[in-house]
Amino acid sequence: MPPLSQLPARVSDDGRIPGTWLWVTRGVWLMVAALVVGVFVAGLPVYFAALQTACASPARCLPNQLTADRLRALGTLGYAPWQYAAYVTTLDSISALGWSAMAALLFWRRSHDRAALFSALTLLTFGAARFANAPLALAAAIPTLALPIAGARFLGSACLSLFFYVFPDGRFVPWWTRWTALAWIAVQVPVFFFANTVFNVSGWSALLAALAFFGFAGSVAVAQVYRYVRVSTWAERRQTRWVVFGMVVALLGYLTLAFVVPLFVPTLTQSGTQAGLALTTGATVVMLMIPLTLGIAILRSHLFDIDVVINRTLVYGTLTATLALIYFGAVLGLAALVQLVAGQTFTGQFARSSLVLVASTLLIAALFQPLRRRIQITIDRRFYRQRYNAAQALRAFSASLRNEVDLRDLTAQLVEVVDTHMRPTHISLWLRPHATSDRRTADAPPPGAAQ
Repeated sequence: MPPLSQLPARVSDDGRIPGTWLWVTRGVWLMVAALVVGVFVAGLPVYFAALQTACASPARCLPNQLTADRLRALGTLGYAPWQYAAYVTTLDSISALGWSAMAALLFWRRSHDRAALFSALTLLTFGAARFANAPLALAAAIPTLALPIAGARFLGSACLSLFFYVFPDGRFVPWWTRWTALAWIAVQVPVFFFANTVFNVSGWSALLAALAFFGFAGSVAVAQVYRYVRVSTWAERRQTRWVVFGMVVALLGYLTLAFVVPLFVPTLTQSGTQAGLALTTGATVVMLMIPLTLGIAILRSHLFDIDVVINRTLVYGTLTATLALIYFGAVLGLAALVQLVAGQTFTGQFARSSLVLVASTLLIAALFQPLRRRIQITIDRRFYRQRYNAAQALRAFSASLRNEVDLRDLTAQLVEVVDTHMRPTHISLWLRPHATSDRRTADAPPPGAAQ
């Protein structure tokens, strides 16, 4: 199914799909959904059985399938093969369910909108066909289904690549993103249809694969920043903040677990080990951030504000990293200093190490609040400049209230502050008049009236 953004002549300016085309696109979407979900459900029992059987060689193993040595090692840990298979299959099912449920919700609520419908197609095909492992097991068990399953998996990967460039309005912005997306899709063709050739990215080293992924992620970041600054409306910017937050967390987490860890610690990625299961679980869970934040952005963009989450993430992430560096630096520095004077002051290694740890901990406790405030001010000034300026102006205005006694000057200052930092279309200030003695006299009951 082609991206709905390629049908501009048949789509209205507000992104709605009118008339007959609406029912055609809905019908195509439902057919694709039925095929993808059917393949995934049919592949689950096959995948469950394959995980309990040792593969002939590591090159022919399905994702997370074990060799005979790994199956025996799993038994020494006290786990039966069916327990391992049940855990991995359940994890695969939860992941596919999360992606598919959000896709179904988008289709149910926003199927009339081209961007939302394409987003739903992306979530469904990527989550239930590309990222899931059950379809691969079905293709291995029934070779006649290998080609259509490869096509469904390629569709999911291609849709996700396009989605990164066309969100949130379904258009390629800036112009060069269509060619970048086409190049990235072309690179993925050998992965699904020509796996045994040198062009298959999966056969490259982890370093080259990571560099290719970083190049793609960098082009997406540039395109989204350009769209956010130059093109997006206020509502689209709210949606972009949600999705970018989820995608950054998901892609960085998945990149770390899928490329960085195997590059530096290859033994941790072996299937069947506790570390391998932890990495598989972490990669699956972190990728669920994409459908979650996408659904919130499209369906509830006017009810949630991600700025607070992003701000706290920046502040406390930077604070944690800074304090960790200070702590380790203090430990090493104090340990070296104590070692210098240990012969004159201390006699035991335990006493020296305890002093170093206590002093470093006290230093971190003393620096926590001042450093947090400084980082908060720096981030607000750098990334939230308008809000920072408004807060500074409000603070200065509050301080001037203590010395200002003339009502006209006070109202003039108030109007100036609001106009400068909020920039409303119109400004009007109404002050409630004070009750005068004449009014109190007029409101008083006449003499002799009952009180």
